[in-house]
Amino acid sequence: MKKNVIIFFLFTVTPLYSFAQGETTDLTSTSSNEAFVNAINMYNNAIGRNSLIFTGGVYYDSQKGINGHPFFINDSWGIGTIVYEGQKYDSIEIKYDILRDLLLVKNIDKRGLIWPIQLNSLKVEEFNVMGHHFMNIEEDTLTNFKSGFYDAPSDGDKAEVLIKRRKEIAESQGFGKLEKEYVLNDIWYIKFSQEYYVVKGKNSILKVFADRKNEIKAFLRKNKDKFRNDHEKQLIEVVEYYNSISNNSGS
Repeated sequence: MKKNVIIFFLFTVTPLYSFAQGETTDLTSTSSNEAFVNAINMYNNAIGRNSLIFTGGVYYDSQKGINGHPFFINDSWGIGTIVYEGQKYDSIEIKYDILRDLLLVKNIDKRGLIWPIQLNSLKVEEFNVMGHHFMNIEEDTLTNFKSGFYDAPSDGDKAEVLIKRRKEIAESQGFGKLEKEYVLNDIWYIKFSQEYYVVKGKNSILKVFADRKNEIKAFLRKNKDKFRNDHEKQLIEVVEYYNSISNNSGS
């Protein structure tokens, strides 16, 4: 690990002309230049404290000419925390590529160019960004559950919700040429009794919670207007409701 950190340091202090397309700062005045240098120094001091997490490869998005972006929520850097090889790192600038299931951290070279580092997914245990908590979960071959990062908005004693945030590239014919765009295509799961169930609608939920089917039906009827246009919220609140009535009954 020490060797990797030294190699990374030597790499970052070298001007990265191959990344000239990165973001830059206006250095046309002395005051802005001083402010920029101070900002870089502060950033590098923070990086020094978290240097072990900045040892991955350079991320390069080779997909061109596609409408939209491959990232979770938006293509801006979000401040978050990462648990990497058992060590928690705070105040890290993060992007999550949900097309490739890759977690990126922001780095700035000595010229002020911003370029992303692609972390080793196997070493990332969990992370938080933009109000969402993601966990790295191993595959379950019995239920065809794939390994990767999963959004975990609901965690209960009996059942929990897991969401695979993902995008795909969709193609369509328009104005005499082939159009491509990133399309969101999340997959919802309920983890129950150590098994993973894909949720595609109300019937899927009722099938998983067959032991509380009548109570769940009543809860859905009571809240049908609330959930009319937000099926993800419906799933989360139904699972939380199931956990509450199961705990209250002592089952």
